[in-house]
Amino acid sequence: MPDRRLALPLIALLLLGLACGAFVPSAPPTPTARAVVLPVTALPPTDTSQPPAPVCTAPACAAGEVLACLGDCPGGCGTTCVTPTPPVPADAYCLIVVRTPAPEMPTASSNGTPLPRQVDPHVEVCLSATEVTVGQPVVLVGRAVDIGLPAWSLAARENEAGEFEPVVTIDGAGQVALVGTARSILSFVEAERSLDGVVLHFVAQANGQVEWQLSATGEVHYGYPGPAMWAGGTADVVTVYVAGP
Repeated sequence: MPDRRLALPLIALLLLGLACGAFVPSAPPTPTARAVVLPVTALPPTDTSQPPAPVCTAPACAAGEVLACLGDCPGGCGTTCVTPTPPVPADAYCLIVVRTPAPEMPTASSNGTPLPRQVDPHVEVCLSATEVTVGQPVVLVGRAVDIGLPAWSLAARENEAGEFEPVVTIDGAGQVALVGTARSILSFVEAERSLDGVVLHFVAQANGQVEWQLSATGEVHYGYPGPAMWAGGTADVVTVYVAGP
């Protein structure tokens, strides 16, 4: 007779196997959408005390006119059409007289052929006025004769005190620099430059006497394409007297 203690475990195992065989796994549950609440960052309040920046449409200018801003023009507001003032020719201020070359000056040439002129590198100047009162303008005009692409240097002396010192320099690229201190009687305003000339504008601001001496350095060609050298010249001293208004 079989042992009942062995039969009971076997029956239990048999029933467990039948149950596992009949088990069918179900599909995983479908996830459901869930609303996610995002944190909200509070925006700073709008500053209504400051008006919005203005934006304006520039006016249509007629032929020969250009846009100009006569002061502050934020966003293009305030621009107007103006007719540009044509530049004043240098000889309108004063007339430069070029000296006659000395007989010993070399003759110019082109590709070895002598030309009917002499090479006389030097600087000529003239003044719009030699006597002015405080507040009036003074214009110094300079011309570099036979000096190509000149760089300029203006030296000054006030009331015959001390030595001449540079006060305005203009390099070959047209960059203007104010140097020295001899500008208390005649104050520098602006400079205009051409291929061989310069126009220096000043205004009288104190009583006194000013002596000016203008120099230029550049390329001096004694012939084309050569020979050439770097040289220059210095003009004679000119004097301006400033009296009270």
